[in-house]
Amino acid sequence: MSQPTYLEHFLPGGYLSIDESLAPFKGRISYRQYIPNKPRKWGIKFWMLCDAQTGFCLRWRQYVGAEGQDNGDSATEALVKQLTEPFYNTDRVIVMDNYYSSVKLYEDLSRNGLGACGTVRSNRRGLPEEIRRGGLHLAKGDDPVFFAKGREMSAVTWHDVKLVNVLSTVSSNDLKQKQIRSKNAEGGRRTIQKPATVDVYNRFMNGVDKMDQRMSYYRYPHKKIKGYRVTYHFTMEVALVNAYIAFRMAGHKMSTRDFRCRVIEGLLNGYRASRYRRTPSPPIADNEARLTERHFPAEFEDRQHRPDCYVCSDRRRGRRRQTRTYCRQCGLAMCCIPCFEIYHTRKDFRS
Repeated sequence: MSQPTYLEHFLPGGYLSIDESLAPFKGRISYRQYIPNKPRKWGIKFWMLCDAQTGFCLRWRQYVGAEGQDNGDSATEALVKQLTEPFYNTDRVIVMDNYYSSVKLYEDLSRNGLGACGTVRSNRRGLPEEIRRGGLHLAKGDDPVFFAKGREMSAVTWHDVKLVNVLSTVSSNDLKQKQIRSKNAEGGRRTIQKPATVDVYNRFMNGVDKMDQRMSYYRYPHKKIKGYRVTYHFTMEVALVNAYIAFRMAGHKMSTRDFRCRVIEGLLNGYRASRYRRTPSPPIADNEARLTERHFPAEFEDRQHRPDCYVCSDRRRGRRRQTRTYCRQCGLAMCCIPCFEIYHTRKDFRS
């Protein structure tokens, strides 16, 4: 019997956000990504669909390289459709940034019973020519310029900190009064007329950022060589953060740290460590063969195999020394310099 999933039992709000998350990783892998606007810029990329209010992760997908599409959709259009498919015909609103937004995608989502809102690049097909040609030169404080495509889709160009284009199938050309901070205004705040479409984007775009923030608090710190370990720890973090969000929504109050400790205690409840005999270390040679015979160093064929040095490593005393070299005749791992010479010239080589 299959276990129930979060998606089957969690009821998200009316707004969902799509964005990418980057799991830190600097190992050698073909689909490693570089994203300059992330705190840790190198890693494995995951696309996530989250509840905009709580940051609860509903679906995610790992990037493993470019994929071709047979139905005429671009890679980003196919990605958004795949992530949002379980929510078709629910009248929810998908909020996204300009990496995903396009007129064609918004039309497809609208036909499938979903609204959409997000920033859009000025060179996307289907946008008004005034936007595509860059003919709108708005200064800070100018009135926003609205465009409409039928009754379902609208676009707005507005200059706030910089010029921004926002596309939407759920907002009209309404304006909202907003109080913002201003050094030159009396009282340190001034009132502006902000397009409702931009307000929706600013309020509901940060669902994935909330998830990333919670995942970063107690991220597994050990460096990972294998890419699949990154995926494993990412999956585990998503499950833990989702559990904590659901726990808080149920009315319980507990810090993230205490919640994780309770999870660990629950997993270890009733566990008894099995008694096993540790494999004894190879005995120190009591003959003088290692001091008189001819010995030659070599390297392990597997470059990632680094056992402890037999001469200088002692984990009981907190000295951990790993090496890729070993003595071909003795079969013991040891540092090439100076342990190889010490082992084959001194009778008491550990003194």
